[in-house]
Amino acid sequence: MDRNYHRRRSSQSITEATVLHLQNNPRHRLLLAATICLLLFYTARVHSGDHRAASQLSGDDETGPVSRVADSHHDWWFDGVMGGADRGTRQRQRPAPEEDTALPRLPSDPRQVVIATGPGVRANNAPVEEPFLTKGDGFGTGSDAQEGDGDEDEDETMDQDERPFDSAALVDGYESRFDKFAIALKSGVDVVHQRSLIQLMTYLKPVRNLVLIGDGTAQVGDRVMIDVIGDTYGRREEDPILNGKGPQPRRSAKAGTGDAVAPDEGSQGWKADGHKNLPGFRELYRRFPDAEWYLMIDDDTYVFLDNLSDRLSMYDPDGKHYFGAKTQFVGCDGVRQWGAGPYFAHGGSGIVLSRGAAREMMDGMDGKNGCIEKYKTCWAGDIRTSLCLRDQGILLHSPTGFFSTPPNRDFWFPHEPCDRPLTFHHLLVKQIQELYSTERTIANRVGKGSVTFGDIYWAWHPETEWQPDFDRKGGDYAASACPSPEACKDMCLDRKNCLAYVFDGSKCWLKDRIPGGIAGKGMTSGVLRERYICNTNRKGV
Repeated sequence: MDRNYHRRRSSQSITEATVLHLQNNPRHRLLLAATICLLLFYTARVHSGDHRAASQLSGDDETGPVSRVADSHHDWWFDGVMGGADRGTRQRQRPAPEEDTALPRLPSDPRQVVIATGPGVRANNAPVEEPFLTKGDGFGTGSDAQEGDGDEDEDETMDQDERPFDSAALVDGYESRFDKFAIALKSGVDVVHQRSLIQLMTYLKPVRNLVLIGDGTAQVGDRVMIDVIGDTYGRREEDPILNGKGPQPRRSAKAGTGDAVAPDEGSQGWKADGHKNLPGFRELYRRFPDAEWYLMIDDDTYVFLDNLSDRLSMYDPDGKHYFGAKTQFVGCDGVRQWGAGPYFAHGGSGIVLSRGAAREMMDGMDGKNGCIEKYKTCWAGDIRTSLCLRDQGILLHSPTGFFSTPPNRDFWFPHEPCDRPLTFHHLLVKQIQELYSTERTIANRVGKGSVTFGDIYWAWHPETEWQPDFDRKGGDYAASACPSPEACKDMCLDRKNCLAYVFDGSKCWLKDRIPGGIAGKGMTSGVLRERYICNTNRKGV
């Protein structure tokens, strides 16, 4: 612009005077530019917040109810408030079994499996008293909790899908920090398209070293399921397990409750399941011989890879390590009494082998006297894996964190809300999505998926603060006469260690953990959810 233009005008408007002033004052020009940028940023934030609020209130949101559950949990995490009344309809529930910590009796069918009592698990799947990760392990507890780092408001304005899952570098779409894992996802040709897609689209998506194994070949997106059985065991029509004339795989799983996967024991994939593990590990090791850790999971299993990675970081991958949920068996290798055989890692909860253990197992895998041939009549593949490792001098070590059930109504939550789970099993597709959404929320908050039991309880059990006609058996540490359920709740509030309570009509039972629940007429129970929160600053953990 001609600098003499304004001088030729007989008078100056306010706008012209302002322009002239800014031309002669560079610092004022910078201030004006900064002000305009802040106004634009504020306008964008308001628009984004209104859009998200409308999406959450809409019943036909294209992302569906699972996304709304995740957003509700996200709002609580950043704002410190309750998620809303609509949380109460998220989960259908099933009744919990009566608490029985004794070792189950030998069933009439010797091929059934029970979860063993002892370190890491109870007969009714209740975790043991001691947490599997402690402050000494580098995970922290509530003692070093912090109120926050002051950036909650800024984070809240961004939708989960607009933010990266993790700050780690992506290479070809994969998370390089997961390259230490080689994972075999085990499924069957008749269920793979219904069961495995959700895993491949969620927590397994950033894993580079991944194979899909089963009892035949099938195209699943960009992946092909590998037939690891093939002719390994001879002609299929002559195989006693596959043709139904031999011992069939059977598990003592609950069915028909609607909130957990019930195995289809008539499916081809189920019948062939026992044949998949050993050749599956062989295929996994052949493809990825330099991986540090080998993991085999089922198509209804969720793995918290960040938690598992942190847990395994304290072990040498070249050592001979075999991890999983500690389980007993009968019916294989001549075992007829519970505990007479070696403990094995329950396959659905995840089997973890170190590089050293996998290398050792490969040495005894093939040949006339190898594990595949030696144990081919054993009815379960996870038991075969244990027997093969035992032959190489490797026995199971079972840290807590591997679970054979979803975190539903009958799940026993540990004392410490900052403990971190490793796996859950028998999950429905929508439950895998919900766990993934919870993990994304935490990853967006702290930079990695450091999910705790406190996070899961708040996401899965919003309706437990006051429950008429509902009982929670076990976990009691005090009991006394009480006139009303309201007085019972007050007694729990007055006790620092109390997490849950049950009023049975005359007595108040105080609990220092959150046991599973079951319908109980005349009972009133409740959980002090505000005490089951992990306030530890998990950044950098």
